[in-house]
Amino acid sequence: RPLRAAEGEADAPAASPAGADPEAPAVGAGGKKGAGPKSAKKPRKPRPPRVKEPKHVPTPCPDTIVAAHVVERLPIITPDVPEWAEAFYELQDRKEDVVRKEMPPEFFRKVGQDVDASETGDMQKEEEEIVLAPRVTEEDKTNDITSRNRALQRRLYLLIKGKDGKWDFPKTVRQQGEGMRAAATRALEDRVGGEFYVMRVGHCPMAYYDVPGSDPPTRTFYYYSQYYRGELNLVPEEAVAHTWAKREEVHELLEDKELAKLLDDLCDW
Repeated sequence: RPLRAAEGEADAPAASPAGADPEAPAVGAGGKKGAGPKSAKKPRKPRPPRVKEPKHVPTPCPDTIVAAHVVERLPIITPDVPEWAEAFYELQDRKEDVVRKEMPPEFFRKVGQDVDASETGDMQKEEEEIVLAPRVTEEDKTNDITSRNRALQRRLYLLIKGKDGKWDFPKTVRQQGEGMRAAATRALEDRVGGEFYVMRVGHCPMAYYDVPGSDPPTRTFYYYSQYYRGELNLVPEEAVAHTWAKREEVHELLEDKELAKLLDDLCDW
């Protein structure tokens, strides 16, 4: 332990090494000048995080919220084969006819089994004639837009005509405390009845649309679902007519062209 200085004696400065200049700057442990505690580098201030501002900032949601239901009927048959595909399949069949080998009748018999004289010759059985359903239905010929049995190779969307004479998707104003999906389901059942079943795709809306010039301001959220089974029965108090429309027909029937353009980008062919 260091000895305490005697009373009345001032603290003596620390002895410098022999030959060292007492006025020289302090040398740190690393042998560098100015590395003492007083000359230590100040800590670097942390940089603020870089936050990218979103390109589109949605406006605050208004008090009036509407839930709409977009019901889609999926294609029933595959689309028509283009000419180049038909030429490729024909070439492929011709190639198989040339390179394939016919197996002898004994190949299809078990060991030791006699070949019936009536079955000698061509052992291949003729395939039963398959009658294909027509790709163009009677509803296509009569242009029955209320039937789902039309445009079998296309996607169709359900539109409802209200008492105001306007075509639109089934929609209703969300009640206080009601969930958005529950409101979209109620919008569909109040117009087509409860015997019409759909399969909902996802829990979130696929788009929203602020109705321009609405008083009070209104925002509509669109929920997507696919037709499952059942028949729709229009409720006269809420709906006058319905149609299963193609995407281009939806664009023509909707009066709000901005909304039609939005849904035109979302709805598939």
